[in-house]
Amino acid sequence: MLNLLSTSLAFLLEEFNITFLKQLCETKEELTIEKILKAYQLGDEGIITILHNAIKYLAITINNLSLMLDTTRIILHGELFKEPQLITLVNDLLNKNSALLSTEIPLNVVVKDYHDVNGAIAACGLGVSKSLLESS
Repeated sequence: MLNLLSTSLAFLLEEFNITFLKQLCETKEELTIEKILKAYQLGDEGIITILHNAIKYLAITINNLSLMLDTTRIILHGELFKEPQLITLVNDLLNKNSALLSTEIPLNVVVKDYHDVNGAIAACGLGVSKSLLESS
């Protein structure tokens, strides 16, 4: 999905003249998540459509995973969720879709604030946890 998303954004940048991306970067190599989110905030219709579709499919995937996994909490973490409107959209879609599912335990989806080191901290915590649990 990530590859499709980046391909769609690069195509939008190269082929369409009516996008804010043209003003933010000239080539697809200069395309960053910060510039994508800036174009989103500026109201770029192409970016809005691409990101909303990505969030829609993410919500579907999370709902499908919740049916297959025995979990009560899913944590979302990514730079894309620096944009509050995207957090609201994913929560709305999850709530709408979860009403269609007949699960006894409601799914708790948490959007974790994005920081560059969160993944490394989580990996270290998991390693320490496994070491302590396996050593006892």
